[in-house]
Amino acid sequence: MTQSTPAKCALKSPPADRGQALIDDWQRSGLSKIAYARQHQIGIHRISYWLKRLRKAESPPATAETLSTDFIQVPMPSQDPVITAPSPTLSPVEILFPRGIALRVRPGVDIILLRTVITALGQVPC
Repeated sequence: MTQSTPAKCALKSPPADRGQALIDDWQRSGLSKIAYARQHQIGIHRISYWLKRLRKAESPPATAETLSTDFIQVPMPSQDPVITAPSPTLSPVEILFPRGIALRVRPGVDIILLRTVITALGQVPC
């Protein structure tokens, strides 16, 4: 009768733990990613992969509470806006800002209000 031994794969730590250990070791080394990868004979892509994956795992999922903090207060202009009827032939314009902010502007928008909104968006922290 032989004594059974655990399978070799059962002795390994989970992949995320090994990835975290790799990143921790690389950061403690003080080496660049390229130098560390060469010294340990691994592909640099492995370090980049685990950095990206572990950062993604650390960021909390979006909830109603976190999404509601993404709104900014825009002061309304003190003067009366000029309201014009939009032309049916004109299409809305979409302005894409850094950090994934998109602003859709329809024809006939109050230019003072638009300027105020754009200024406020420019002051949004990263």
